Amino acid sequence: MHHATNHPWDRLILSCLLIFSISCSQVRLIQEYDEVTDRQITSMQEKFARFFVKMRKQAGMPEGNYAKYESFYDDVRTQLNVLEVRNRAIPRTDITNDIISSLEKEVDLLENLHRMGFTTYDEVIPVKYAMESSFAAMLKFQLALKSRIK
Repeated sequence: MHHATNHPWDRLILSCLLIFSISCSQVRLIQEYDEVTDRQITSMQEKFARFFVKMRKQAGMPEGNYAKYESFYDDVRTQLNVLEVRNRAIPRTDITNDIISSLEKEVDLLENLHRMGFTTYDEVIPVKYAMESSFAAMLKFQLALKSRIK
């Protein structure tokens, strides 16, 4: 019967191997920075900023009717879907996916309000602020992820 030796060198070697393996595998609790996501969010924020500038002038006018903006909503929904699928493929993107989900709900709300018809720009402002908060949160998060690279 062979007994395992309890030699101090065995424990030292085992300890060194354990420390080495821990130091080689950095534990990441959140996603890595993704430049594509960062660019897409910035692009979408710009589209919505442009939309809100137009609505300031067009709310309550024929130019601001929902029918004239259906392709806008299709475009941003497509962009959000692409972003959502991309981030599902990247490990540990819970924070990003939560913000994308908020943006999708805010787009739903904005589109439903638009479909009913904006009579004044004031009707748009609460959704505008909510969307700006979501975009700001996403951009802050992306900047924090990016700063970890340096």
